[in-house]
Order: sequence, then structure tokens, then C-alpha cells
Amino acid sequence: MNRRLLNSLFTSITVVAAGICSLILFFLFAVIAWNGVRAVDLTFLLTAARNFGAAGGVLYQIIGSLLLISVAALICFPLALGTAIYKSEYIKSGRMKRLC
Repeated sequence: MNRRLLNSLFTSITVVAAGICSLILFFLFAVIAWNGVRAVDLTFLLTAARNFGAAGGVLYQIIGSLLLISVAALICFPLALGTAIYKSEYIKSGRMKRLC
């Protein structure tokens, strides 16, 4: 088997496998959205959980997620910006730039 035929066969198998996985994922999201859209309303989103999460809404979980994202962004943004500035301005070696 020559290399070109083997490459096209592998590419075809990869595309088919990715397509099947995408269809399965889309189907799962569609089933979850179809069955869950009736349960989500404004009252559910804006009320606090009761009975240790067995009843009520998800207000505190949404607030906790927003706080977690905000704190992570506040910590990561200055570090990423400082790293980018250090890499572009202070590292002169091409080997070190590729490493970072």
C-alpha cells in the first residue's frame, strides 16, 4: 500500500469517526435540551436551593460560579499579561522564546 493511499484512508476514517462522535454529542445535547427546557424558568434561576439542594432553585450555584470565574480571571489576567510582556520584550534568545 503506498503512502498516499494510506494517508487518504486514515483521513477518511478520522473524518467519519469525528462525524459519528459529533452526531452522538449533538443528539445527547438535543435530548437534554428537549427534556430540560420545561424545568428551567425565571423562578428556578432566581430562587435559592432548599432542603439541601433537593428543592428550590440554583441562585447560589450561579453566584458561586460567577465568583469563581471572576477571581480566576483577576488572578490569571495579570500573570498572562506579564508573561507575554516578559517574553516579547526581555527574552532575546530564540531558543528560550520557543520554550516559553
